[in-house]
Amino acid sequence: MLKELSAGARSSPFTRGVVHWRSFLLLTTCTACENASVSEASGSTPSEYALTQVIAPNVETEKRGANLYLKRDEDGARKDAGREIAAATAANLARKWLKVFGRYQVTLLSEQAGAAVVPATLVRCGDARYAAATNRLPTAAMERHVQLAKGSWWLVTFCDEVQPRVVIAVASLSHPQTISDVSDVETERNLYGSEFMWRGLPNGKGPWVANSPETAVVYAATQTGAKIRSLPVLVSLPLRRGGPFRAMWRVELDREINANLVTTNTPVKSSVFYVGGASNDPIPQGAQLFAEVTPSNARIAAIAVSILTAPVKT
Repeated sequence: MLKELSAGARSSPFTRGVVHWRSFLLLTTCTACENASVSEASGSTPSEYALTQVIAPNVETEKRGANLYLKRDEDGARKDAGREIAAATAANLARKWLKVFGRYQVTLLSEQAGAAVVPATLVRCGDARYAAATNRLPTAAMERHVQLAKGSWWLVTFCDEVQPRVVIAVASLSHPQTISDVSDVETERNLYGSEFMWRGLPNGKGPWVANSPETAVVYAATQTGAKIRSLPVLVSLPLRRGGPFRAMWRVELDREINANLVTTNTPVKSSVFYVGGASNDPIPQGAQLFAEVTPSNARIAAIAVSILTAPVKT
């Protein structure tokens, strides 16, 4: 179960003056804007020096222009590539949803964003981000809408001229022609009603946790004093706990860290933590740490923790 975190942040160049700890649970997605492909805007990732200081030598990185990023392989992250749509397909479906159905959701999206949302003016920004289901993928024997809801999700963000403004979650088990370019009849045949979720983003709420793996690992490392030993994995909570809009990064550290469970003040030692925050919060503002406790095949079993100010090497 995931519960609220009240952490005591250690002052560091990455957290001083900007970390808040009052939010509940996990978070959603976005980096800063790009034109149609994949370049994160300035300020959306930590400096190259900061990133290289907190990751182990084996953690893969890549250069994009002048900036250094963690290695991206969204399609390779899929739990069942034979059944799940690819990143490009998800991004295309999200674009089609915005074009065909976005006009019917303008009031809701504008209320959520606290600003006027004009779907026709939005452009995709950041990567289509794969948020893995926390349980096994649903079987083909389940009803179609149940398969879609219980599976993994793609998170696709759209920006206006100011900032990230709308995020659309696309079920990874969607039909590639869920929204057809050919005919409304084909769309009706392939659309089950559980393929899409959407949310407007308030001003100042990007980059989000789910689309900022670099900031997430720097945050985890500065809070624990350990290095990150592998690429982080984005996971989606069950729908009743917020679903893809409360996605979080699972990070593995190079050593175990002493922490306390917030609710019981019980000590715990772990090398696996989750980085998340409250819905719509960016990181490091609003970020939180959760520890994995008694992992289960059915769902993530994690409890909020406060990291001890002097982590002990084991």
